[in-house]
Amino acid sequence: MADRRPSAVTMRSRRLFYGWWVTAASSLIAGLGSINLLGFSVFFLPLSQELGLSRAMTSLVHSTSRLEGGMLGPFTGWAIDRLGVRYILTLGSILGGLGLILLGTVVHNLWSLFLVYGLVIGMGFNMGFFPAAIAAINLWFVRRRTMAMGVVNATWGAVGFVIVPLLSWITLHFGWRAAVQVAGGLVLASAVPAFLMVRNSPESMGLLPDGRRPVEDSAGLETSSRAQSPHEGNDITVREALRTPAFWFLILAANLRMAGYSSLLVHFVPILVWKGLSQQAAANLIGVWSLLVIPASLISGMLGDLWDKRLLISAGMLLGALAFLSLVVVSAPPYLYVFIILLALFDNLGVLNSSLLGDYFGRRNFATLRGIMVGVGSLGLAFSPVFTGWVWDVTGSYGQALVPFGVALVVSALIYARLPRPRAFLRARETRA
Repeated sequence: MADRRPSAVTMRSRRLFYGWWVTAASSLIAGLGSINLLGFSVFFLPLSQELGLSRAMTSLVHSTSRLEGGMLGPFTGWAIDRLGVRYILTLGSILGGLGLILLGTVVHNLWSLFLVYGLVIGMGFNMGFFPAAIAAINLWFVRRRTMAMGVVNATWGAVGFVIVPLLSWITLHFGWRAAVQVAGGLVLASAVPAFLMVRNSPESMGLLPDGRRPVEDSAGLETSSRAQSPHEGNDITVREALRTPAFWFLILAANLRMAGYSSLLVHFVPILVWKGLSQQAAANLIGVWSLLVIPASLISGMLGDLWDKRLLISAGMLLGALAFLSLVVVSAPPYLYVFIILLALFDNLGVLNSSLLGDYFGRRNFATLRGIMVGVGSLGLAFSPVFTGWVWDVTGSYGQALVPFGVALVVSALIYARLPRPRAFLRARETRA
């Protein structure tokens, strides 16, 4: 009689899938990445006032970091795919934390600000944190990919809910330098779970994506997942992806979305102050927005694994356009909550976009392709905050910057709704050949 005792692989499959532990660690690290995106908005006004900078010049500092991220994007993606996401997450945490501490101690003029923020902080946050965390999720999940990415984005919102008001309070009572040093310590601490908990792929632990059980061969024996290709499935090579219209339309649509979003994150507190709030009230409202991101991300994560992601993103783009345009006409602070709710529904689209990239092109070259996307669009993303700051410096208002960003989101929604599928294009091309 055949031995029916459960094998080691089967026993492992009955436990909590290790990919969820990877998700937990990656989510924490990605959440602390909100310090760079949302935290800069908290430091924006006191930093610019102390160093005597215009809003356009202060925005340029942040844009230099984004531009560096764009140039490093293809290399960072290649490093994640080839060297392993664990090491890039850890390295990014260390560089980002050290950079924030240096920002609070050695920066006293424009050039030192450019060097520390644009180089050290930019390299750390552009290498690790959200980009590497999303790459890790794409390796560990296929069927539950969007849900797991939604958890990452929800944690980003949860950390933002706590950290933004906290950093604002520290800034108002002890100065922005003390706040960035506290932030640096928190970021350095994230290197520990990155190194201890994150693994490069399920196959490296003898597992399969989503916690699936190994298949049985014709003799009824379980096939070890170690014997299977770590990237089996419907992967598309980088060269093939670059030949598909889907990849380039995805780049265009994503960067139209990110142009306004990137600008908003940099100027978030100044925009809300423009609308009549105090700096602390503005930071608190950003915390409310971050809190609303949590359920929005989880719901979109569940829906993204069930429904057509293209249509979900397209609908979210239209809500984002409504948020940007409503901010132009809203004047009373209570109505800003409508803007915050719309923005929370719009925020999770980055997760759906990353999941769609994984659906379209597979697991093996995900980080490389995402890095190319970031690199191609980095110039526009880098200078959209500068444009917004320049509009303020010239007009004393943000309105003329928000309107074109809202229109760009409508165009992006149309592109996503009609986004072609790459495999159908490649099959048709092979048939013609």
